[in-house]
Amino acid sequence: MSKPFRYMILITFVCSIIILIALFSVRNISTNSIKYIVNNLQIHVLNSQFPLGREITKENDNYLSDDISIKEVMLNLLVVNRNKLESTLNKEMSLLLINVDRDVVSPYTLLESNISKQEIVANEANKSDIASTNTDSQTPIVNNSLNTNKNASVEGLKLKELGQKPRILIYHTHTCESYAPGPNNTTDQSKNVCAVGDELEKELEKNYNIYTIHDKTIHDIYGYVDSYARSGITLSKYLKQYSDFDLIIDMHRDSIADTKVVTSKINGETTANIRLVMTKLNPHFNKNMAVANSLQNISNNLFPGFCRDPFFYNKGYAFYSQDKSNNAVLMELGSIANTTTQAKASAKYLARIFAEYLSKKTK
Repeated sequence: MSKPFRYMILITFVCSIIILIALFSVRNISTNSIKYIVNNLQIHVLNSQFPLGREITKENDNYLSDDISIKEVMLNLLVVNRNKLESTLNKEMSLLLINVDRDVVSPYTLLESNISKQEIVANEANKSDIASTNTDSQTPIVNNSLNTNKNASVEGLKLKELGQKPRILIYHTHTCESYAPGPNNTTDQSKNVCAVGDELEKELEKNYNIYTIHDKTIHDIYGYVDSYARSGITLSKYLKQYSDFDLIIDMHRDSIADTKVVTSKINGETTANIRLVMTKLNPHFNKNMAVANSLQNISNNLFPGFCRDPFFYNKGYAFYSQDKSNNAVLMELGSIANTTTQAKASAKYLARIFAEYLSKKTK
């Protein structure tokens, strides 16, 4: 028997074994499992395109959700025990990494009839270019004694008058991000991050006479991925009208579930912690980071533990619009582990930090 012929037989044999293993694995998947996978894939596609459209399929009185995992399907086909791989496969990798870097999106009009009152299908896994230096410090709940003598407001920081030009702009790229005990996302602006923005605006203007604009435009209603493109347009509108602000805050809600990491007590009051998120490749990074460092230093001096360590991306989605102003930062205020009450309680302490920052900036 010739050598090439023996090789051909060997290759044919190996291929046959692989095909038989694959067929055996597929055979082990029940009809219901296949139906589950197909239904969930359909839901995954619909949800990724229409975040507010809740697509559900009823099968034996059970509602299927958007929890399909390509990794799990492939591992099941190969008869691989996923639990033995946890130490190395502890992070889901997106099948397709999409980076929005557009300044223009199609015009859209928000009508009440377009708003679903159901929970938005949140896309918490869209953070695909995290800088390698990020670590979560696991900040513990702060001891009450550290903060008991720190007043929430100081009369000496109050300006003589409100002024004619706004100094602070607060807006929300993910306007529907919300807090416990309700859904993680809601259009109810008395419960989501808008409620915190309202409280912060009130504290700044009432206690410090700092003219503040709080924009509550919903940017994540028609597709989570395009949220930053839409909020970028909103920000550009204000920059065109007012040239710039002393401080621009894109306020979000974090998704960490550990209460100890995102909660502090100030003057015996439970508050939601804050965290600044910055983009390193942003051409304005150094100046934006100077703002972030100043805010964090003030917070650490006044209310130790209230401000967590900054979180860095390389680019994020279009630099999270931080390239539009030297004074722009993204801030996570609280998390899904916090209540709306705790997040709103943070507003008076955050207002004090902003007032201190503006006072130092104008000297």
